[in-house]
Amino acid sequence: MMLSLFTWLFMLLLATILFEINVVLVSGQCLSDQQWFLLQLKNRLDFNSSSSLKLVKWNQTTDCCMWEGVTCDTGGYVTDLDLSNKWIVGGIDNSSSLFNLQHLQSLNLANNHFNSDFPSSLSKLERIDLRDNALSGTFPTTLFEIPSLQSLVLSKNQFTGELHETPELASFTLQSLELDGNMLNGSLPVFVFGLQSLKVLILSSNNFSGPLNSSLILNLTNLSTLDLSFNSLSINGTNYDPASFPLIQTLKLASCKLKRFPNFLEKQFNLSILDLSANQIDGEIPDWIWTLQSLSYLNLSYNFLVNLQGPLQVQLSHLSVLDLRNNKLQGQLPAPSPHLAYVDYSSNKFSSIIQFYSSSSTFSFILLSNNNLQGSIPESICDATNLQVLDMSNNSLNGTIPQCLNEMQFLKVLDLSRNNLNGNISNKFSSNCSLQTLNLNGNHLEGEVPRSLANCTILEVLDLGNNQISDTFPCHLKNMSSLRVLVLRYNKFHGLITCPDDNSSWPPLQIVDLASNHFKGELPYRWLRTWEAMMVASDEFKVLVLEEDVHFELDHNILIPAATCSYCTDDGCGRLPRRIPGVCQDTNADLFMSTTVDIFSQGIYYRFAITTTIKGSERRLVKILSLFTSIDFSCNKFEGQIPKVLGEFRALYALNLSHNCFIGLIPSSLGNLQHLESLDLSSNNLSGEIPQQLGDLNFLAVLNLSHNQLEGRIPSGRQLQTFSEDSFKDNKGLCGMPLKKNCSVPPSKDKHSDDGTYIDWNFLSIELGFVFGLGIVILPLMFCKRWRVWYCKHINGFLRRFFP
Repeated sequence: MMLSLFTWLFMLLLATILFEINVVLVSGQCLSDQQWFLLQLKNRLDFNSSSSLKLVKWNQTTDCCMWEGVTCDTGGYVTDLDLSNKWIVGGIDNSSSLFNLQHLQSLNLANNHFNSDFPSSLSKLERIDLRDNALSGTFPTTLFEIPSLQSLVLSKNQFTGELHETPELASFTLQSLELDGNMLNGSLPVFVFGLQSLKVLILSSNNFSGPLNSSLILNLTNLSTLDLSFNSLSINGTNYDPASFPLIQTLKLASCKLKRFPNFLEKQFNLSILDLSANQIDGEIPDWIWTLQSLSYLNLSYNFLVNLQGPLQVQLSHLSVLDLRNNKLQGQLPAPSPHLAYVDYSSNKFSSIIQFYSSSSTFSFILLSNNNLQGSIPESICDATNLQVLDMSNNSLNGTIPQCLNEMQFLKVLDLSRNNLNGNISNKFSSNCSLQTLNLNGNHLEGEVPRSLANCTILEVLDLGNNQISDTFPCHLKNMSSLRVLVLRYNKFHGLITCPDDNSSWPPLQIVDLASNHFKGELPYRWLRTWEAMMVASDEFKVLVLEEDVHFELDHNILIPAATCSYCTDDGCGRLPRRIPGVCQDTNADLFMSTTVDIFSQGIYYRFAITTTIKGSERRLVKILSLFTSIDFSCNKFEGQIPKVLGEFRALYALNLSHNCFIGLIPSSLGNLQHLESLDLSSNNLSGEIPQQLGDLNFLAVLNLSHNQLEGRIPSGRQLQTFSEDSFKDNKGLCGMPLKKNCSVPPSKDKHSDDGTYIDWNFLSIELGFVFGLGIVILPLMFCKRWRVWYCKHINGFLRRFFP
């Protein structure tokens, strides 16, 4: 009897459901001992339960094969364990129950914080991933004895010592070996090149040294990825029959002391990524480079390439990243490829700019800084509608800034600093502006700060310094809640810096540079109180030594050296523009410090650097900090007392209030600034004694309290006596080391003093009234630097006559 169609479909559906249930029961039912081993492992792990929420859910009430990170075979044995990114800091040693999981084939503990030696692992493991931990000690070569091992990834740990030869290897099945980012040293062991199944070999960023004959690479016939970059290796023997070399897809030999292009590259038609940066290759780029039709990434930066052999052919169908920075290439900029997303021609000698056409619309990064480019910026550059970063800084470009750049929807970084651009900044910033960094420092721009710039609500860095902008303080930008850097230095800004509703302005602010303008009035306490980022100290930093012709470059992190030295003259504040390849060389050289903003696209980080100045230091250091903070209000007409709230800026590294008209005492709260390295309060009307707390600032390297009315003994301590007399000069009331003036108590003086000075208090009251009355009349008119300097200087001199 035939079943009805409905009955047949129902039975088919029921059978399917039962089959799926059976499959789940077979493959998902965890064996009790496997569950116990996992729970024991969890109980011994040291992790943050609030961050490792998925690991917290492991419990006895659920099938362990259903736990996240756990995979079982049909018999209920755990075969794959993935505990990556779980904030684990420890809890695995030789006695761990992890090693009772004898059927484990894949172990992934990447991106945690293990910080001890890791023991030998399991006999059936095929994949081990322990990258991004803090594993230390010598490298455990016993891992190579696991016969089934196919992938071993121990990148970015702290293994030290040599990678010793291991003659009897069981892991002939090893296909991927990644040990980059450790501290391994010595020569590369030959046994590595005997692993004939290897497809991926990454040993970069270690301390391997010595010569390496490239003939060893010929043994790795299955090799597709080779990265030996950033060691101290010297690769030789590169002249082989190109046909005998394995067909590689990714080849990175950066910083391998190569002096020429390896000839075996000529036939690498599968090559997709080629990095020969930071070598010693000179001469011309060979034509055959442009015949590698699979090439998508080419990095020849930091070499000594001087000319292009014939016209530079970058019309490769798949090339998306081209990095030729820091060479000696010259002439006209090469025409762009229609498929390039990232092009970096910076720090060469190119002289003429190119036109950008609509065919270049795939561009995300265009980096042309530090060349000899002349002429105006072509408006056709705006045809690259996907552009995220445009850096044309430190050239000789002139004319106005194309209005279309302000209207670009996806532009995140616009750096046109240190050129000869003129005119006004267009008031056409898009309503959906995406700018994170705008740097126009060091041009001849005029006019006001555009009101439409307020549309760029995610702006982090605004640098308009060293121009001729005439405007009041840009209060219309106060809703930029992400602003970290504000540089208005050396312009014609004027007036007060107070804004309506000052309690809602720029909490993330880290660098504020208003120096050498015509700002006046008292510093607004309520506004300063909103700078929350300056109140949180951070100890994380890297130190780089500034030397001429030394490149500050790791991968694509770009540190741009400053090109203008600023200083204060004897009769006011000014600057000395100079084009130099490093920091100022004179004894009053400024210390340039940087903060950075990262942009990520196309698999590449672009790190943009902002420079600020700290006067008076001869050190040649640049600190790139996770949270660097500085304040420079020097060379203005600020008055009143120094706000005590500055003592709450515990993250502050530099404070410059010099060449103003501040009065009163130096706040003792400045002694709370334990990270402070530079303090300049010179050329004001400060009085009273130097707070004892300043002597406890352990990191203070630059101090200038000269040209004030300070008095009393210079506090003893670990720091203040280490500075020269110049730090305290022209304070007639100061005494004690390092000054030659002793602090003996002088005899009381009256009308007939020993030095012949006679004080007629009746006359003095009249004269004081006249001078200060004159000051009241003149003060509102002191927009001119000449009046400000005259007033501050002569009032200081007058008072010192009678109050030495």
